[in-house]
Amino acid sequence: MLVYQGTSQNLNLIRTIQIPPVQNVSMDLYGHIYIADNQGNLTQYNEKGDSLRHFASEQTANLQSLEAWKGLKILLFYRDLQRYTWLNRFLVPLETQNINNEKIGFARLMTYANDGNLWLFDEQDFALKKYQTQANLISISTPCDLIFNPKTYSLSFLREYQNQVFLVDSNSGIFIFDNFGNYKKKLQISNINFINFVKDDIAYIHKNMLYLRHLYTDVQHKLDLPIEYNYKDFFLISTHYLYLFTMKEMLIFKYDKKNP
Repeated sequence: MLVYQGTSQNLNLIRTIQIPPVQNVSMDLYGHIYIADNQGNLTQYNEKGDSLRHFASEQTANLQSLEAWKGLKILLFYRDLQRYTWLNRFLVPLETQNINNEKIGFARLMTYANDGNLWLFDEQDFALKKYQTQANLISISTPCDLIFNPKTYSLSFLREYQNQVFLVDSNSGIFIFDNFGNYKKKLQISNINFINFVKDDIAYIHKNMLYLRHLYTDVQHKLDLPIEYNYKDFFLISTHYLYLFTMKEMLIFKYDKKNP
């Protein structure tokens, strides 16, 4: 693998913003940032960190998944309630649905598919499933008990990107499926809970190092992060900006990923 390594000098902190206690984050195609607090409320920011809009949750609930990357609709998944809500890009609620327990035993993770339907991990059946929301049926179900250990798993993240589905298990790595649910391979990267994507790179943070790994080649970039902050597991990244989070701050860095 060809590796390019940078230092914290490749990062330039341009703004620090005070935020409510942060629970989850996402970013859409237009660079808007979405931050959910520990009460389930949601705030939208522009890429410079200016607050734009706010969504107040009707009830206090843990927001397990926040997905805004497609831009037109935002998905909120409440695992404890087994319920999901769609918002439009102005943070106006469009629809709230309880998960059909006849089709899905217990959804641990949820994200939306490129075709507008939903991917989820059903903990009861221990399977990756695609749920057709309008038809109310499961069109894809991939058993995962032979892919990773049902007794020691710790699943934390699910995302479809460039016609591939990425499932993160912090104990063993990143499992990659095609958009038909067929298992392809695993990236042997342990002790991470969150991944992100920028262009053709998969991004993750491990031991105060940002990794940008090309999805289709062996090229990898590594960038040292400033060690004086106690970062949360999640982060956001665009072509030029990196957003890191502490419990009550969003730190906006401009970064440089040039090859030597």
